[in-house]
Amino acid sequence: MSRPRFLNDLVAIFTLSIRASSFNLAIPVLSEFILSNVIATSLPPEFDLMTRMRHRLQSLAYASSLYRMMISGPVPKALEVVPSDPWPGDSAIGESIVDGKFSFAGQSFSAHPPQWLPEKANTAWLTTVHGFEWLRDLRSLGGDTARRVARSLMASWLDRFEQWSPYVWEPHLVALRLTHLIAMHDFVLASADTPFRMRVFECLVRHHKHLLRLLPRAVAGYVMQEDEDAPEKLNNVNLPAAAQLQGVELILVLRGLIFAGVAFPDGDKALKLGLEIMPIALRHAILADGSNAERNPTQQMIALKCLVDIRHALKCGKIPHKASMPPELPIAIERAAAALRFYRHGDGALCLFNGAQEENPVMLEALLTQADTRGRAPKSLVQGGYERLSLGRMLVFVDVGAPPSTGLDSAAHAGLSSFECSIGRERLFVNCGAHPGHDNDDWYAAMAATAAHTTLNVDDKNNCEVLANGGIGARPDSIECLREDTKGQQHVVVTHDGYVAGEQLIHQRILTLMNEGDVLRGEDKVSGKEGKNITLRFHLHPLVQTSLIQNGKAVLIKMPGGNGYRFRCENAHGEAQMLSLDETLYYGKTYARPGRQIVVRGITNPGDTKWLWSLIREGKK
Repeated sequence: MSRPRFLNDLVAIFTLSIRASSFNLAIPVLSEFILSNVIATSLPPEFDLMTRMRHRLQSLAYASSLYRMMISGPVPKALEVVPSDPWPGDSAIGESIVDGKFSFAGQSFSAHPPQWLPEKANTAWLTTVHGFEWLRDLRSLGGDTARRVARSLMASWLDRFEQWSPYVWEPHLVALRLTHLIAMHDFVLASADTPFRMRVFECLVRHHKHLLRLLPRAVAGYVMQEDEDAPEKLNNVNLPAAAQLQGVELILVLRGLIFAGVAFPDGDKALKLGLEIMPIALRHAILADGSNAERNPTQQMIALKCLVDIRHALKCGKIPHKASMPPELPIAIERAAAALRFYRHGDGALCLFNGAQEENPVMLEALLTQADTRGRAPKSLVQGGYERLSLGRMLVFVDVGAPPSTGLDSAAHAGLSSFECSIGRERLFVNCGAHPGHDNDDWYAAMAATAAHTTLNVDDKNNCEVLANGGIGARPDSIECLREDTKGQQHVVVTHDGYVAGEQLIHQRILTLMNEGDVLRGEDKVSGKEGKNITLRFHLHPLVQTSLIQNGKAVLIKMPGGNGYRFRCENAHGEAQMLSLDETLYYGKTYARPGRQIVVRGITNPGDTKWLWSLIREGKK
């Protein structure tokens, strides 16, 4: 019988002590371990005892003087390679930092003096601040003032966190700091005094060596799936095992390792490990059609940005020749760029599915330019589970896939068969988006709910189980999609059984784009138990103006540019359905905006119940 994992961790710590001839460490570690069994029982109940003891053991190991010694090493006088950073910063955010505010992800806390771990900060805010991406915003200001502010903030951070610290030294944050401090070297450090430069380099060395020890264990599970013998090569790290990295986070951490590998004079080991892990990371984070495994358009942007950065670092570093580039990388970039094009509305920003926000169109355009790939957006992301209809000026995105798998679904939504629609550069039908702090349970539950999407809702319940602390629980057993394009029409049928278990209903949605993009027709059919309350929701972008006409049996829609559309809905017998205009919220960016939604309500009949609706440009038939 195998030992519990926390006992393996304890053995690993003792092994470290003995190998380092540090017997004085062994007894304190044992005492701390025994104490941790008591302490662990007082930790939050959502963590089981074994997990809490393992977490305590990891903290003991990484915070020990022995571990600090292990991840220390020679400090370079200069970086060997400094990959350039082509990404635009936000000068408004830079000015806010100079004025004393860290304003990210819908939250604002003091930057002078800096609040590094505010009690109410959400995860997105903490990731931005501790990942040092804000250096780019200061750089966009230019001048010595921005540099001085950057160095002052970095010095404050080093005073508190230059040694291992819980959360702040999580692999993705370590990798983000490595990437941004190396890429921003010329802005922050080139003119700094020698003691400050050496202090930053010393911290970067520890970051680099920490990742070297974490990554093999963090990807061992993926290797195990592919080659039972391979983990022995990657799994020879005698420290408590790191949690397995998931999805795009794996690509993000890989980027940090590659940057360290090309920047540090002794980075050969990191570079070698990064190149070994790269095929594994690409296979498990990027699907065959180029979309990301989280099915999240924002994560698509992050993944492509990481891949472009990695390619650039390899080109200007120790793999200068294109022939030496890992063959999987350019293929992944080309596919990921195509998938990112797929997700863009006519305004250049992203569609809102599974936790995504619109993002900055300027950044998206810069990213696609840097990706240096050609081609148009594909019609379908088969593995990603999305369809894209496009005729004339109308563009429609349809979610035809299952929720991401467990572990990749922390930001996923219960939006089966939902769709978005834009006309030219103007959004019309939308999903409600995502609160920037995904760890806010109340906001997550609200924005992930089926009712926050342009789709059909049964008895005000979700078509997938939305878990209170993020992620998807019970999910559909079957989702089917059929696409058929004919001359002048594009047609998608998506069917799911997300309501079978609780409500004993199957939902089928048919969308047809026709008449050169002037007409969108839909059919929503539910099959199964009678007497269920059905709500069809069509969330509208806040800039769209609406009014009920024809005694509530139609809605007149006026787009910001002045074009008009008429929305109607009928039952299977051709009888016009009563419509209402209800309030809604739109979280396409980091703040909520009030909006309206068209709502159709009904009750299921025995067998099949249908609602036929249409969106027609005024003056068309």
